[in-house]
Amino acid sequence: MKKQLLKNLCTVLIAWFMALLLLPQLAQAQEKEAYVVKSSDKKTLTFYYDDQKSSRTGSNVWGIEETKKEFSLTYPVWSGTWMAPEPIVTTAIFDASFKDFRPQNTDFWFIHFTNLEEIKGLENLNTSEVSSMYAMFRKCEKLTQLDLSGFNTEKVQNMQHMFADCSSLTSLDLSNFKTDNVKYIDYMFSNCNSLTTIYCNNTWTCSNSQDMFENCTNLQGAVKYDASKVDVSMANPETGYFTKKESTGVATATLNGDASIQAIYSIDGRRLNELQSGLNIVRMSNGTTQKILRK
Repeated sequence: MKKQLLKNLCTVLIAWFMALLLLPQLAQAQEKEAYVVKSSDKKTLTFYYDDQKSSRTGSNVWGIEETKKEFSLTYPVWSGTWMAPEPIVTTAIFDASFKDFRPQNTDFWFIHFTNLEEIKGLENLNTSEVSSMYAMFRKCEKLTQLDLSGFNTEKVQNMQHMFADCSSLTSLDLSNFKTDNVKYIDYMFSNCNSLTTIYCNNTWTCSNSQDMFENCTNLQGAVKYDASKVDVSMANPETGYFTKKESTGVATATLNGDASIQAIYSIDGRRLNELQSGLNIVRMSNGTTQKILRK
């Protein structure tokens, strides 16, 4: 009887000891983590924040903090680099789970994605803790529009080269961007030569803004682009290159009877040859913007 009790006690103690050893591993396995999955065909990049990393499949699965080097610069392992493109990815997706993650840095996240055409789920990218967005979308040559109106930029200090060389970009919605803490904004829109509209309701200030709007030759907000005025002094919707976005989501202005139409755009920023059925955004010769509904 005593031997049996002793045997049972030993069994319980061993089980208890094993549980103590395994619990930390189980807890660790169930912790949420941020990571990136490249699909098997290498065309889609998906960002997750959950406890399913070990079960995800694709050509690659990377932790959000994994990096690579090119010369002295450090890049996310999934991105292109200053010199080398990421030529295959066409779509990036921020999964709904990612909204619970708080990155502190988004430098180079999509740099040199030469075939990237669409980024889905940007509302799931919480930027409230981000301090730097350096070259985040630089040289995304096939992106035509970006709606970043949900970005919180209150803690951002660096936006240098953020959209530089996005040569197909026509429309940017930065309507809620604030730059109170930004120290560097140089070359932010440099060589965005297809860009026609930047929606932003705020006036930006920054001490370092060299060539911020360099070669944005098709850009027009309150005024037309002037190659001699390319710094942060033009980053406002009253006398600069920004266009105000009202609660309807459409820029509005008062039509001057003597003004003539200079350019016509669809509501998603595409330039049109003539007024189309529905709502049109029209640039007038007096520098104002008018919305015109054609039946």
